[in-house]
Amino acid sequence: MQQFVFLSPASLEEVCALLEKEGDTCKVVAGGTDIVPALRQDRLVGVTKLVDIRRRPELRGIKRTGQGLWIGAATTLSEIVTSREVQHNWVLLAEACRQIGSKQIRNLATIGGNVANASPAADSIPALLCLDAKVSLLSTRGQREIPLQTYLAEKEHAGKELVVGFILPEQPAGTLTKFVKVARRQAMAISRLSLAMSIHVQGNVIDFAHLVPGAMLPLAQRLEVVEKFLVGKELSPELSATAAKSACESVIAETGMRASFTYKIPVLEGLIKKALDELQEVVANHG
Repeated sequence: MQQFVFLSPASLEEVCALLEKEGDTCKVVAGGTDIVPALRQDRLVGVTKLVDIRRRPELRGIKRTGQGLWIGAATTLSEIVTSREVQHNWVLLAEACRQIGSKQIRNLATIGGNVANASPAADSIPALLCLDAKVSLLSTRGQREIPLQTYLAEKEHAGKELVVGFILPEQPAGTLTKFVKVARRQAMAISRLSLAMSIHVQGNVIDFAHLVPGAMLPLAQRLEVVEKFLVGKELSPELSATAAKSACESVIAETGMRASFTYKIPVLEGLIKKALDELQEVVANHG
């Protein structure tokens, strides 16, 4: 196992100062469910210091604000799954977090760690992208909020910033959501493919749609071409099939035909079609 110094700063300002000073030799740790295995496998090349943020109260908690829902970066996945606030209007995130690891892992793992690790298979990221999440970042230069998609794109090139939390805007009443995960087994498995979807329907006509596949692209992102195609159209089995095919074409156009796509493309097409069909049933039953 790699050797390191474990530091517990007394304030977020001290954390940011350490990140600024130590650069790539320094890693933030909260739950440790990603970092500890990486240390054991000697995968964190050059890292000599771990900065503990788990005990910083400023990074914990779930609360409503004028911007929507605030979730602190050190909030555990279990806390998100059981939160009444999340269940009320952001249930898509709870569904995604519920499928990460075991209960013991969810009791330790944090939402900030799952996002900051930025694995293409991180289950919380597709859900957060569907929910238009923003990331709150803190550094020695101050605090800023940026869209999650921007954070993921800039992460490798950005300066040392601490993820302090996430802001989820209010979702329109009646928004329908779906999260599906495909793995080698039902529990404690890394996603081979996942899908987060949210749509809003007026009558039987879609007025907005968000679709994000996980473990599909190097950088998780919304399929905006397909989303625009769905808006203004009536739900139907034909629409589900056309949208699913269009989504797969959009993914291939983004990266080319990767080796894993021989398996993943047909699965993604089936997931999208099934999800849209199921949401259509919900609309019909409540119409």
